[in-house]
Amino acid sequence: MKKSREIHSAAFLFHLTIYAYQESCKNMVGSGSRAILTYAIPYLTEMLKHLEIPGLSQAKSMDENISIYLSLVKESGYVMDAGLIRNRDNSYTFEVKKCKFASMGHDIFKEGHICPFAILAAAVISYKTGDQISIGDSIFNNMGSKTLITVHERKR
Repeated sequence: MKKSREIHSAAFLFHLTIYAYQESCKNMVGSGSRAILTYAIPYLTEMLKHLEIPGLSQAKSMDENISIYLSLVKESGYVMDAGLIRNRDNSYTFEVKKCKFASMGHDIFKEGHICPFAILAAAVISYKTGDQISIGDSIFNNMGSKTLITVHERKR
């Protein structure tokens, strides 16, 4: 039981650290951190390639890769329900519908922040497509969040 509390505490503190980082960036550069995260996502994508997460593969479809990512997130117990919806254009909406962190932190971080789970979802999309990704500020509620992720296809 003690180990479970330690994991929960570490995950919660990590979550808060990401939000604090975003707030610091906003205060330093006068805007949200989404511009900075746009440059961080390619590094996360490279890390995904080197980590060799079981099942994650560039040969698999977007749906299969996101499903693998979501099963890992759900397995942690912090997110009970989430999904990726493809929009008409080259964008996706990543929605976390039931997040344990929502009741603890979403009141503080209402705008100008990006859900850490959405940041990693954007990295999975980049991993699959190889394209540049931009990410919008998340819209938070008391159960989860919605985040717009846009793929900017490279001219090949």
